[in-house]
Amino acid sequence: MFILLARMKRSIFAWAIISLVSSSLFISGCEKEEQQYQSITVTDRDGNIYHTVKIGSQIWLKENLKTEIGLNLENSWDWCAFSSGNCNDPGTGAWVYYENNSFYNDAYGKLYNYWAIGTANDICPCGFHVPEMSEWQELIESLGGEIDQYGSDTIAGDKLKEEGDEHWGDENTGTNESGFSALPGGFRYGYEFGGMGNSGHWWVYSKPDLWGYYIPRNINIGGYNKKMIYFGYFPDWIEGYSIRCIKD
Repeated sequence: MFILLARMKRSIFAWAIISLVSSSLFISGCEKEEQQYQSITVTDRDGNIYHTVKIGSQIWLKENLKTEIGLNLENSWDWCAFSSGNCNDPGTGAWVYYENNSFYNDAYGKLYNYWAIGTANDICPCGFHVPEMSEWQELIESLGGEIDQYGSDTIAGDKLKEEGDEHWGDENTGTNESGFSALPGGFRYGYEFGGMGNSGHWWVYSKPDLWGYYIPRNINIGGYNKKMIYFGYFPDWIEGYSIRCIKD
C-alpha cells in the first residue's frame, strides 16, 4: 500500500513538472513567434525586401512599394492615355519613378496610377494588401488622431513621419513615434511631378460599389501644413501615388 502511494505521489509530481515545463515552453514559443514576426522582412514578386512594423493591432510595411506591375510609362502622353478611364471602365495599370529617375526608387519606391491596385492583393507581397479607408482610419486613431468633418487630422501626422531633415527638410516636426517612417515621395499628376520633400501621397483601395463603379481615394501627409493628414475623396485616375501595404 505504502509503495503504491509513493509511486502515485511520484507520478503526480512528475506530471506537474511536465505540465509546468510544457506551459513555459508554449508561452515562450508564442512570445518568440510574435517577436520574430514583428521584426521579419517580406519580399515582393520582384525580390524587393521590406521591413514590417506593428502599430496597434495592425502590421504595416515600413517602406513604400517598389514592385513593377503594369506598364512603365515615362512618356506623359502615354501615362494619361493608359491611366484614363471612368467609373465603370478601368484603364491600364502603370507605374513610374518620380521624375522618371530611378535614383528615387530606393528611398521612396514607385508611383502608381489607380488601376495598378487591381484587386489590392496582386500588387503587394504575399499576405499583404492595399489598405482600405477603414484601415487607414484605424491607424490614425491608434495614434490618438481623429478624422474631422473635412477629412483631415493634425495629431497622427508627425507620429507617422520620419524624423530628421534628410527627407522632410529642416522644418520637419515628425517624431516617427509609430515606426511607420512616412516619406514625402511626391506625386505625378498627368504631365507633371510635384511634392517631393514636401508631401507624401498613398492610394486607398476602394471596392466597386453596387453599380460596379470605382471611386478612387487617397491619403496625404504634409503639404502646406506638414502636420496634417487629409483624405482625397475623388482624385483623378491619371494621378500617380505611392502604395503602402498592410497585412491581411
